[in-house]
Amino acid sequence: RNLLWRMMDDPTDRKPADWDSIPEKIPDPTAQKPDVWSDEDDGPWEHPKIDNPEYKGVWKPRQIVDPNSPKSDFEGWCWPGTSGYPDFTDPKMREYWGSNFALDKYAGTNADTYVWNDMNEPSVFNGPEVTCPRDAVHPNGDVEHRDVHNMYGYYVHRATFEGLERRVPGDRPFVLTRSFFISSHRYAAIWTGDNYAKWEHLGTSIAMIGALTLGGQSLVGADVGGFFKHPSPEMAVRWYQLGVLAYPFLRNHAHLETPRREPYVFDEDTMLKVKASLQLRYRMLPLWYTIFEEYHRLGKPVVRPLFWDFLHDPETHSDEEAVENQIMLGDVVLVHGVSKPISEASETTIYLPATAGWYDLLTGAYSPSGRYTVPLTLDSIPAFYRAGTVVPLKSRVRRSSSCMALDPHTLNIYVDPATGEATGRLYLDDYKTKAYKDGSSFLEVIFEFKGGVLRAISTRGSPPAEVSAEVERVKIFGLAKAPSKATLQVKGESTRLPAPRVEQVPAGPGGKAGTAAEVKVAPWIDLRTGKDWSLTIA
Repeated sequence: RNLLWRMMDDPTDRKPADWDSIPEKIPDPTAQKPDVWSDEDDGPWEHPKIDNPEYKGVWKPRQIVDPNSPKSDFEGWCWPGTSGYPDFTDPKMREYWGSNFALDKYAGTNADTYVWNDMNEPSVFNGPEVTCPRDAVHPNGDVEHRDVHNMYGYYVHRATFEGLERRVPGDRPFVLTRSFFISSHRYAAIWTGDNYAKWEHLGTSIAMIGALTLGGQSLVGADVGGFFKHPSPEMAVRWYQLGVLAYPFLRNHAHLETPRREPYVFDEDTMLKVKASLQLRYRMLPLWYTIFEEYHRLGKPVVRPLFWDFLHDPETHSDEEAVENQIMLGDVVLVHGVSKPISEASETTIYLPATAGWYDLLTGAYSPSGRYTVPLTLDSIPAFYRAGTVVPLKSRVRRSSSCMALDPHTLNIYVDPATGEATGRLYLDDYKTKAYKDGSSFLEVIFEFKGGVLRAISTRGSPPAEVSAEVERVKIFGLAKAPSKATLQVKGESTRLPAPRVEQVPAGPGGKAGTAAEVKVAPWIDLRTGKDWSLTIA
């Protein structure tokens, strides 16, 4: 027999959809302004109020009928076995939880130990709906679990974050959470849950990430390679190629029973392709950090659907490739994911939104806005820098971001072909403390490239000495002609630099071949000097 199984909430315990919009009093519809009333003499006339017949009272979460009835501790099953579930809605419980992260209490940890709050929905293996029963009572207010379930995980990772804050004052704690709620972005990173090593899960992650960032949660990502099952070498390569450009939170994570999948366990060709992707992520860290600071300050999503930046372009709202397979990193980088094996799709369609144009992220080839069919190789996925931008990077290959702290920067300039101009931004601080909150322990630089001259048009702050604020290399794409000389001017003194290294860049889809030039800057440009410098390319 075929059965249709449906579950419903208790209809007697449902918050009215319009509970917060029905006023207790309403204007009397029968009252009229007196004919003899004068606003000038008597003041503005207001309707007298009457009781609203639709008003049902203030909504409150359902509580147990007799708060003195006997209670017992709820026990359920989770990974450790029989488990207890603290009432994290209680501020005292959160304070106690957080206090146990202190270095003198949490044995075997140090100041670099951070926390992953998994299973914090809460997960109860033997519970109804694999979580706490809806009528389980939270002692803080005698509230049933049905009324706080969505907030429970939030309170868990908030308590963890606040405990780590107290552990090392001034530190920026890192907490990863599976369950989250409104305001979780203040406390934790998030991932999209237990995905599979399937091509469709790779593709779906693009829209999932975009939806989360639009909801205010920008430190998000999906498990690269899938949590369940095992990715083929090609799938692993494609997932890394997407993740390094589109996942703010980037990690490889898999089920205990899956085969090992570190990059070095694959064949050498696969390993080298994965390595190239990870090195690209490291080179782009200055751009990622700058975009994250903008998110912190203004709330703009770190990665976002195309329509966020191109609201005027209707294709970004309706074109399937643009909506489902592409995403922006800030307003600078466009990424197109590849979610089919090359044996099934040796080419793909890309949509480049209406703007000054786009430069291939790896080759620098220029393409105007439009829809194009492009061939695919396993070396890369389609990705582009927006024309008219100055992009901060770091070119030296290191083992970690900590090793890169004192490395100088590279500025890649992708000019608007119509004007020959570009602008961009760099933000940096000590990367690990909250010293930037003093209003000065950071550096923000706004760059402008105009008339062949690169300069800082605005600077703020004074960064700490333990991080680099220097520029060692400048590369310009989309030049109208090949330059032959470069001159650095600092505080009125000019230095002739070695001649730019010129290269011809092939045409991108729909575009023309172009010219790029690279300038090695020695002495380095010290951005701490403020605006009193310029680099002229001629």
